[in-house]
Amino acid sequence: TRPVTPTLNIVIDRKPYMSHPRIDLTKKDSRGIENLADLYPESKVVQLDSLSFKEQLELIVKTKKLSGVHGAGLTHLIWLGGGSEIREWIPSLSNVFQDLSKWRPSLSYSICNKRQSLP
Repeated sequence: TRPVTPTLNIVIDRKPYMSHPRIDLTKKDSRGIENLADLYPESKVVQLDSLSFKEQLELIVKTKKLSGVHGAGLTHLIWLGGGSEIREWIPSLSNVFQDLSKWRPSLSYSICNKRQSLP
């Protein structure tokens, strides 16, 4: 049994980051979405990289709905409780997290292309 009942709606905010020395942080990050707090006022918008791993896990186990741009942060879906939802915004065709979510058949997974209207 889970020690907590998941109730949070979490949106992962993906700020520009330097994944490689050739990355130019002055250019617009194609994976970022601006004004997430305004787009999702009912959700808690978080930057996972600003939290320790323990803090990330403590947050995720309380999460009922996890949304974010395609990236490593969505791997936390493995810690979500049954009946939770994952929403992945993809910049291009990718099915990595869709495939990973199939390992957890009690989760609901959906894809939202960034070109489609948000939320």
